Amino acid sequence: MKILVAPDKFRGTATASEMARAISDACRAAGHQAIEVPLSDGGEGFLEAFGGANRTSVVTGPLAVPVAAGWRLTNHTAILEVAQSSGLA
Repeated sequence: MKILVAPDKFRGTATASEMARAISDACRAAGHQAIEVPLSDGGEGFLEAFGGANRTSVVTGPLAVPVAAGWRLTNHTAILEVAQSSGLA
């Protein structure tokens, strides 16, 4: 059987990628094929679902305090996690 494993993060416990890997390992141990597709609801963990940051910039947060925010550039597409740049993460 081929199983699509597409979890979101378990806040405070595991990232979406870690959850996908753990579930996929269990599926494979049971003799099934597993396809891992970590997901995000758009909040914290959004960037990690795309493979994590490959760039970091210091931006001004909502309280006018500098915040280091990761972002990802893939081909000509930039992926930003607003929760990180606004200091919510």
